Amino acid sequence: KYTVKKIASGAFPDNSSTVKLSIPNSVVTIESGAFGKFSALRDIFVGSGVDSISGYYFPHNKYIETYRINNQNILDKFCMYVKQGATSIETKFNMVVGDDISIIGEKAFATNGYVSDFWMKTLTLGKSVTQINSTFNDCTFLEEVCVPNLLQWCNIQFRYSNGVNYGKLKIGGEYITDLVIPEGVEKINDHAFEKVRQLTSLTLPSTIKEIGDSAFYWCSQISAELEFPENIKIGKAAFYYCGKIK
Repeated sequence: KYTVKKIASGAFPDNSSTVKLSIPNSVVTIESGAFGKFSALRDIFVGSGVDSISGYYFPHNKYIETYRINNQNILDKFCMYVKQGATSIETKFNMVVGDDISIIGEKAFATNGYVSDFWMKTLTLGKSVTQINSTFNDCTFLEEVCVPNLLQWCNIQFRYSNGVNYGKLKIGGEYITDLVIPEGVEKINDHAFEKVRQLTSLTLPSTIKEIGDSAFYWCSQISAELEFPENIKIGKAAFYYCGKIK
């Protein structure tokens, strides 16, 4: 068996038939011009081993539907390329963040003068994401954000409001309306469920000790009677605009 570590310049010229392409974690180097234009490509996976990206290292076309990225550096640069209009994307796409990525960078999904919208349709987070430093406010076409489990979502550190509202949050493959925080959870981080207006009920565990700033800000559809343990810490605006909570 051989392990592919490098894809040389000119290895894959223009291609009009390949629909799905996977670059494994073992690949460290992709030389400039390794891929030509793949006009039929709709799904691409980029492994965690590639140490840099510049120029046209990866096959590209404006109609790719799914990007699966398992590399922190490439994720950051891909987002930068999108907002600069360098990818010429003309279709809504799905983004799958691999299990080797822990941080969604600053203003990752923000736009600028080059593009008016970040064309991401769905975002699926890997199990290692612990920090999101961006909002989804410029993702006009965003339909859902998927996370493996509720415990992970509660523990993610959000720098800003997550902006996942109007029924877009999907936990373990299902849209949640009745939110039951599992026993053992001691803290719900800042902004965790801010503006997640799909929620209609809330059950907190007996183990809860802290609810972060704006954790349930503007969850206006939650109807619940909440009882808090002694000495709990409740952050600023944690339940602001939650008029149905007693």
